[in-house]
Amino acid sequence: MSEHLRDNEPFGLGLALLENKNALRRFASLSIPKQQEFIENAHSLATPEEFRLYVSNIGRVDEND
Repeated sequence: MSEHLRDNEPFGLGLALLENKNALRRFASLSIPKQQEFIENAHSLATPEEFRLYVSNIGRVDEND
């Protein structure tokens, strides 16, 4: 099942963002390079729960990074 989720990473990440409106707003406010970094870092995630936890933590990203 992990392989199937990995094939659909953008979809899984998008679903997790849609489930968390605050995280979606935060993601949308990031610069394009920061959005790309956030997406790239999601490549190691394998389960829906991992995607949800990862997305829930986006609010903790320091804007000054």
